[in-house]
Amino acid sequence: MRKTLYDVLSVTPDADDNAIERAFTQQMVRLTKDTTLSHEDADIRRKALKEAYAVLGDRTQRARYDHSLQPEPRAAHTTSHGGGGMLKWVLLLLAALIFAGSLATYQRMQAKRDADLQRQAEIDRERLLARHAEEEAERDAETAKRKERDEKWAQEREKQKQQAELDRVHRELDRAADRRIIERESDERMARYRAAQEEAAREDERRRARERLGLSP
Repeated sequence: MRKTLYDVLSVTPDADDNAIERAFTQQMVRLTKDTTLSHEDADIRRKALKEAYAVLGDRTQRARYDHSLQPEPRAAHTTSHGGGGMLKWVLLLLAALIFAGSLATYQRMQAKRDADLQRQAEIDRERLLARHAEEEAERDAETAKRKERDEKWAQEREKQKQQAELDRVHRELDRAADRRIIERESDERMARYRAAQEEAAREDERRRARERLGLSP
C-alpha cells in the first residue's frame, strides 16, 4: 500500500482541519528538535510535510486528493488496454493539477511564513537593541555615580591634607613664637643680671675709693 499524505502527517482521512493543522505544527516542531536526522534528511522530511499540509490544509485540494484515492472502476466487458491508458493520462493530468495547486499554496504559505519570521526577527532585534540601550544607560549611570564618589573622596582627602598642612604650619609658628618669647625673656633676664653686676662693681669700686681716702662709708 502506497503512503498517502495523511500518513505523512500521521492523521486519519476523517481528520478535521484543526486536527490536520495541529498535526502539521507538531510534526514540524518535532522535526526541528530531532537531532538524529542529517541536514539533507531533515530537508526532505520538512518538504514532504509542507507539501502534504498544502494539499490537506486546503479544502478544495483535499477534496480532489480524496477523490484520487478512490479505487478505479473497472469495465466489466473491456478487453482492450486503450481505456486503461486514457485513465492513466487523466490521473497524471489530475496529479499535475494537484501538484501545481499545492505548489502555489505552498509558495503563498511560505511567503507568509517568511514575512512573519522576518517581522518577528525585527521585533526581537528592536527588543534586543532596547535592552542593550537600557543596560548601557544603567552602566553609564553607575559609572557616573562611581566617578562622582571618587571625586568627592579625592576632594575630601585633599581637604584633609590641606588642613593637616595648615595645622602643622600653625604648630611651627606657635613653636617659633614660643621660642622668640623665651629668647626675649632670657635676654631680658641676662640684661638685668649684667646691669646688676655692673652696678655692684661700681658700688664696690666707690667703696674701695672711699676707704683709700679714709672716708667713712
